[in-house]
Amino acid sequence: MRETGSIRARAELASVGGIILLSMIFSFFTLLIISYRSPYHSLWLQWLLTLVLVATLVYFLEGLTEELRSDGKTVKFRAWFKPTPPVDLAKVKTIVLVHEGLNVEHGMETMFFEFFDGSRVRFSLGPLWHQHHLLMFVRGLESLAGKPLLKGK
Repeated sequence: MRETGSIRARAELASVGGIILLSMIFSFFTLLIISYRSPYHSLWLQWLLTLVLVATLVYFLEGLTEELRSDGKTVKFRAWFKPTPPVDLAKVKTIVLVHEGLNVEHGMETMFFEFFDGSRVRFSLGPLWHQHHLLMFVRGLESLAGKPLLKGK
């Protein structure tokens, strides 16, 4: 989405990762209901399913809050549990987008900002991103910066 002199992109529910996470939430919830209705109550199984369901819900909701925003001078990544400092766009040499597959440690998509001094900043994006929206965001950054930034594509 483009405002006057600024751009932004958000994670979306309607994505492959969103569908996978929603199906996992539904499956864990169904198994939890079955475990409560079973004549053979297993307390440890109910606790385990509850824990996994809550963790999956938190991961899903955190992914929905992810947003990239730029005012033309800085790039900001916001999410509930991922505090990241803003990136000064004037100091950025290149931007690298890496698809991590199912690597939960680094997120599903990783955006690296490489600076002229050789340092890097990493934004670990969750599973609810469309890669073409990320590419459009980087193209918008290139337009605002007035120079090519994307490395590789």
